[in-house]
Formats: sequence, C-alpha cells, structure tokens
Amino acid sequence: MMRGEELGEALTLARHGFRKFVAPDFLPQGVAAFLAYIEIGQTAQRIADGTLEFWVCKFAGQMAGMLAMRNRGHISLLFVDEAHFRRGVARKLAEAAFDAARKSGKERVSVHASPYAAGFYRAVGFKDTDAEKHENGMVYVPMECIL
Repeated sequence: MMRGEELGEALTLARHGFRKFVAPDFLPQGVAAFLAYIEIGQTAQRIADGTLEFWVCKFAGQMAGMLAMRNRGHISLLFVDEAHFRRGVARKLAEAAFDAARKSGKERVSVHASPYAAGFYRAVGFKDTDAEKHENGMVYVPMECIL
C-alpha cells in the first residue's frame, strides 16, 4: 500500500505514462478528463473517503510502478516507469489488487483498459466484456477478471 507522501510521485508517474502511451489514442477532451481525474486534491479526497486505494512498487527508492483501485473492485490506474518494463512490476501490482479484492469478498475485478495495455490485462487473466469503446474522447476495452 502507498504511504501518503508517495501520492505526488505516483501521480507524476501516471501522468507521464498516460501522455506517452495512452493519450495518443484519446481526443483532447478525453486527455483533459483523464488529467482532471488524477488531480492530486481530488485523488487525495478519494483516498481519504476510502473509495480509492493505491499500491506502489519501488526499486532502490525509486517508484517503479503504481496501481489504483476503486472500491476494491475496479482498477482505475496502472502505470509502470519505462525503465522497469518487463520486470514483473505490473503483474505484482495486479496480484496485490486481486488479493485485496478477494479479502473484501469480491469475485471479480474490472478495468477499462487502454488499447496499449489490453494485452497485459489479458495476460494476467482479464477477458474482454465488450468491444472497444469510444466515449467522451477516451478509448478503452471493458474487461474483467474472475478471481
């Protein structure tokens, strides 16, 4: 689980990963909506009210990856620093989220995967629940994983 002082670092990682790997598929209003979603004040409020939890992975004191899950049932953010790609960081973060969901009695976890990340989610057990969606300037694949 993330410590409070790590929130800014986690959101910086999310912004960078989003701009490089996800935003190219979005329209301008989708980019703006995503960036508003990860605004630090609103994110801190969601953490404080218990609707959002974060997990982070660090190597040698540097943030390698982060995951946020809403209501212990929907992954809303998952980003890994490029220097740590293909080292199991995203898989470890997903496993931590799955464990938390199971402990809360959830039987499934959902995600709206970016086209860039859909292959990863399939590799860790998610299945598409519908065709790719284009809504409010955003592009995603609705998926779920049965726990």
